[in-house]
Amino acid sequence: MSSERDNLLDRRKLKRKLGLWQGGALLLLAILVVTGVGKMWGGDQPHIARITLTGMITDDFAREEMLARLAKNENAKGLIVRINSPGGTVAGSEALFGGLREVSENKPTAAFIGTIGASGGYIAALGTDRIFARKNALTGSIGIIFQTPEFSAFFEKVGVGMQEVKSSPLKGGPSFYEPMNDDQRAVIRQMIDDSNNWFVDVVSDRREMERETANLLADGRVYTGVRALENDLIDEVGGEMQAIDWVRGQEEGGEELPVVDYRPQRNEGLLEGALSLVGFDRFLETRFVGPSGLLAVAQ
Repeated sequence: MSSERDNLLDRRKLKRKLGLWQGGALLLLAILVVTGVGKMWGGDQPHIARITLTGMITDDFAREEMLARLAKNENAKGLIVRINSPGGTVAGSEALFGGLREVSENKPTAAFIGTIGASGGYIAALGTDRIFARKNALTGSIGIIFQTPEFSAFFEKVGVGMQEVKSSPLKGGPSFYEPMNDDQRAVIRQMIDDSNNWFVDVVSDRREMERETANLLADGRVYTGVRALENDLIDEVGGEMQAIDWVRGQEEGGEELPVVDYRPQRNEGLLEGALSLVGFDRFLETRFVGPSGLLAVAQ
């Protein structure tokens, strides 16, 4: 009887301890959520906002919403865009460029290119008022690319074929089970030309250079920071602190403004959150699920 009573008391003690642990965990979670939201939207004190772009750039509605909020946030006195991206889809880069231009209408913005900010990454930089890059950063790569695998020789060797019925010859092409024909190539060439003309127009407009000059620079090559400065593709060779100091200098009395990191608010699981933290989800989406459009990317 005494043993049963002791077991009952032990179970009650264990239950109380578990309850305390659960309560503590919930309290910690609430603190983290509140802190995270504060960092995500910048809090209610004057500050310089900073966003980080890494990995492949694709359509990101959470990021667009964040930029829209940031543009209206009167406590955010400026924006730093930290870039480490080889680019991504043209449509995704276009949306990002538009969001950054909206922010730039109300506050000073600057981009800092660390390791690489090429193609779509450079489009993002063009969305800001001033571009900084390290001497040996990689940037430029102005141009558009479309790639599709083609395994027809392999399929023929192993005896695999594809039967299809389609409404028109151009429907579903190009495909991976037959070579690209001239009509398909002509359609894709037209799409590439349209997107490339838009890209060159953005460079010409934002860098205030003649269209012909911008077109000469748009041969797809990658430039180091030093070469980019020589060709007027960036404004200064320097580090992130130079970009921060420039933005602070645009605001009267802004020398002491703190820098606050902004992050898109996402509803995602633990694995998705970990992948998005390093930009690997964008890489998987573009490379293995398939690009949702033409690519502006340095490879």
